[in-house]
Amino acid sequence: MKKVNIQFFATLNENVEFLTDMYKAGFNILLRIDEPKANILIDDNNVGSIREILLKENVSYWDSAAYFSNKEYNTNCPFNEFSSYNPDIMFLRIGEEKPGHLKESWLATSLQFDDEELNLAFYRIGQRLKRNTKCGGILYSNDLNEGKFCKNVRYTGGALEFNQKGGKVYQFNPNVHFKLGV
Repeated sequence: MKKVNIQFFATLNENVEFLTDMYKAGFNILLRIDEPKANILIDDNNVGSIREILLKENVSYWDSAAYFSNKEYNTNCPFNEFSSYNPDIMFLRIGEEKPGHLKESWLATSLQFDDEELNLAFYRIGQRLKRNTKCGGILYSNDLNEGKFCKNVRYTGGALEFNQKGGKVYQFNPNVHFKLGV
């Protein structure tokens, strides 16, 4: 069974657009915010307000994820064991965007997957994301005098523009960052 596991740089607007497209495609979307703990089911009443929901909750890196499924979610479980209680899902960890920096986002399927048809649909979504992003950048570290080319760093057009305007893009450590598009 094929899995999705894609790390990439995207702006908040691009991630919100991805979430909106997933909702329009008929997937149930659950926003889970770790601090403060919240489960927000996306529906017709709030699908147009995803960006505002995320900004209102003061989202930070790895503190927010959107889950996609064709089933109802079991939220009556320990917060850190959500995936164990909800197999057959795909999630998007939303990378933080603040003035001057952009952190990495991550799209992946759960380890527990029984629904092969849904898994194939998620795999195709992952492939489409790969086609709509580019790869290649230079990795810079404060302890290196010069950068090192990384062919696998993946990014959207918005992330490239953000980076070209002077914004730092990085995974989790701002002292290790990328120059995209080279």
